[in-house]
Order: sequence, then C-alpha cells, then structure tokens
Amino acid sequence: MSRLECGDTFRQLSTRHLRIHDLNPRSYRAKYGIPRTQPLSSRTATARRRELARQIRLWEQAASGRRAAKAAAKKARKS
Repeated sequence: MSRLECGDTFRQLSTRHLRIHDLNPRSYRAKYGIPRTQPLSSRTATARRRELARQIRLWEQAASGRRAAKAAAKKARKS
C-alpha cells in the first residue's frame, strides 16, 4: 500500500491518480526511489486481477472476435 504523495492509502496507484499530482509512474518511482521493476500495486491486488483474467479468458474472446471480423471482411469482399 502506498501513501507517499498525498497521505492516502491505495492498493494500486492508477495513472489517473498520479496525474492529479502531476506525476506519471516513471516520475513517481524516481521521486521515491522505487525500482522500475516493482509494480505500483499491492500483491493482493495483482493476484486478484490475475485470477479474474484467468476466469474470463479475454485472450480467447479476442481471438474469436478477430476470426469473426476476418470472416466478415472476406465475405464482404466477395459480395
């Protein structure tokens, strides 16, 4: 959890919140000496997001959507 810039506690520092303080992730890390490889989210938030991604499997939905779009474009060219 972070509270370095404004004193509030966050599980994840969003780009939107950093912009309020005229920062971006790179400048925030530089200002507070945080390694660039360290995420600006807690381990629990990252783990929860990863689990949700595994459950909804967006990468499979995106692939099927691309196939459908290609098929529609091919059909439109034939017409």
